[in-house]
Amino acid sequence: YQRRVHGTHSLTMSSLTLLLGSLLLCSSPLVSGHGNMVFPLTWWDVHQTGWYWDEGHNAHVGCGVLDLPHTGYEDKNNKKPDCMNMWYTNKVTNPGPATIPHEVSQPEIECIGQAGHHDDKKEFPWNAPGTAPVFSSCGTLGGNPDGCGQDEFGDCCSDHCDGFAFGETAESYHWHNPPVTEWKAGSFREVAWYV
Repeated sequence: YQRRVHGTHSLTMSSLTLLLGSLLLCSSPLVSGHGNMVFPLTWWDVHQTGWYWDEGHNAHVGCGVLDLPHTGYEDKNNKKPDCMNMWYTNKVTNPGPATIPHEVSQPEIECIGQAGHHDDKKEFPWNAPGTAPVFSSCGTLGGNPDGCGQDEFGDCCSDHCDGFAFGETAESYHWHNPPVTEWKAGSFREVAWYV
């Protein structure tokens, strides 16, 4: 929709969307990885630790709240495997071609040490938002629900053990006394995201 006002054009919804999208893309070099909502308190935060800034260290929100068997992940990382940063889907690619136009894809940005840093085929999710399959919108514990060539739950999927095998989706686990937040439909609320 566009209308002429006294000889000038007003902003169309598509140009406003493009402007806002461009502003968001400009901030992408500041993103350092995956994240999770931390405020209001989420289901894994049963100790109600809440949001905090940890000066670049891993947040330990949610660690050790599930009744899980001992894992290879614990042996390698010296922490329980159910921390908030371990709920994701690993090795995700698009089922079809990229949908982001080349001129807004920021090809000058290089992802160093991340999956997809040589994504010449444009098959990683950020090239076609909303099209890549996921096992759960809440995440899968360890990122590899179908395994990764390993035999048991919690076996490491790489030398760095940044993911592990045979975790279930978050909604499959029993969360003991998770925090509950009630919002009135249509209300505005402050939220925080940890990256």
